[in-house]
Amino acid sequence: MKNKLKIILLVSMGMLFLVTCKKDPKLNMPNLQQSVIPKVTKDATKDQIMSDLNLPGFNGSVIVDLYYKDKPKSMDLMVCMNGDVANTAVVKSNITSFPTSTDFTVVNLVDWLPNITSINEIVAGNTFKFYVDITLEDGTVIKGNDPDYVPNNPAVSNLPGSSIDVVYDVACGLNYAKTFGSYHAVSPASDWAVDGTVTITADPVDPNTVYVANLETIDATNEDKGPLVMHIDPVTFAVTADKTVLASVAGWGPYHNLTYEGKGTYNTCTGTYTMIFTITSTELAFGDFHFTMTRN
Repeated sequence: MKNKLKIILLVSMGMLFLVTCKKDPKLNMPNLQQSVIPKVTKDATKDQIMSDLNLPGFNGSVIVDLYYKDKPKSMDLMVCMNGDVANTAVVKSNITSFPTSTDFTVVNLVDWLPNITSINEIVAGNTFKFYVDITLEDGTVIKGNDPDYVPNNPAVSNLPGSSIDVVYDVACGLNYAKTFGSYHAVSPASDWAVDGTVTITADPVDPNTVYVANLETIDATNEDKGPLVMHIDPVTFAVTADKTVLASVAGWGPYHNLTYEGKGTYNTCTGTYTMIFTITSTELAFGDFHFTMTRN
């Protein structure tokens, strides 16, 4: 069977702990420290990205809230440019009311950040990460940009709707000529395990719609259906792929009606599509797989 079909065997093991028969034993319990999970999001009614074609026109807003009801003593909203800890600034300090919104422009970023003095220094590819420093009730300070912060909380990102930070990218203006052509499509061996050339063509009427051909051809299958229909959001550059049957029969197993659908992003600077495709067949749902399609 194709190695991309993974079977995970989960084994539950019971552990029996024996204690002495001493009446009312005194057990020393550790002191537990309660922490706080922040929820930092973009205001959906404001700009979600920055365009290098109109930086002065950008208006964004960050919302600081709590994932659970447990409150800290306070929070500080911070911003960091391009992951450079030395180029970090306090956006709003001593936040004690939740949720709290903070509006900002590119001019504000220039005023806040210590290592940038002009809007002209901001170019496509720059990133601005907003996060919080948390002061707990006992005075403990958790630095949101500390490299040890995220590894100590690996489960937070898996909580439904959680978001401990947000990133605003400076995107290139949307050049439709980069949205189609010959592309190198790759899904790692740990995912769908394909590597080859696909062809993306533009819709003759709607430039925000493209068609992807040969995703199943590079997977040793006759792609007699399709192509895969994808839509680019011209404001956020998010990409959605319609549920589409690409092949009647898989060339690598007894599966019929291989179907793709998914979502991802389009990089306006490089023309790269970064996608997660949900792949199914009549007989089996295979799961979600990462694909990158880069212009040749």
